[in-house]
Formats: sequence, C-alpha cells, structure tokens
Amino acid sequence: MKLSDFPFQIDCTVRWGDMDANGHVNNTVYYRYFENARVEIFKELINSRNETEVGPVLAYMNCHFVKPISFPDKVVVGTRVKSLGRTSIVLEHVIHSDNVEIAAHGESVIVIYDFANKRKMPLPFDLKDKLLSV
Repeated sequence: MKLSDFPFQIDCTVRWGDMDANGHVNNTVYYRYFENARVEIFKELINSRNETEVGPVLAYMNCHFVKPISFPDKVVVGTRVKSLGRTSIVLEHVIHSDNVEIAAHGESVIVIYDFANKRKMPLPFDLKDKLLSV
C-alpha cells in the first residue's frame, strides 16, 4: 500500500491536543482524519444540500492502526474509491505520516440518502461518473 495509489489527498496537521496520555495521537483522531478526507471529496462532488435534496451519510467505518503518530508531524490522508454499489460507496483511506510513513488504513461506507423521504436511494448517475474519476 503506497500513498501514490490514492488519487485524492489532503494534508492534516498533527496538533498537540490530538495526543493522549501515552504521548501519541489518540485513536479517535485517525477517524477524524478519514472524516476530513470524506468531507472534502463530497464538497467537490455534491453541492450543499437542503432538506429536499440527497447527500452522503456514513454507514460504517474501520481503521487498522499500523504505527503511532505523535506531535509534531504532518500527515497526508489518501483516499480512493474501492467499490460502488447500488446505494453505497466504499472509500479506502490511508494515513501517511512524514515521520512514520504508513500510520493507518481503513474504509468508509457511505450511502446516498434522500433527506426529504428519509431513506437511502440509488447512486445518481452523475455522482457515479464523478466517483469513478476520483
């Protein structure tokens, strides 16, 4: 697994407050890094929604911790589309640290949700095309 295999990348700065009592970044922060990447991807792909529109909703997420990160450091979160289902998108993430290289990897499963009717819905064709180009 290499960072260069992930076409969508964002930078995140490791903050002093991200660390726990053991002197490394708390495990919950890794999930926040994944979230930052997800939000940036969908900001680019989907216009802001109102209650009559559709949008992405996180259904599941996992993280495999490889090496600890600590302050000071900079990380890059790489993301790619792993698969597209009828109503879902599986994104694969990797966290690359300047100091330890691959620090973690994981997946996010997102469903497309119709907020007005309060139910998941099939991926719109235009979104599928955009996702396939990520």
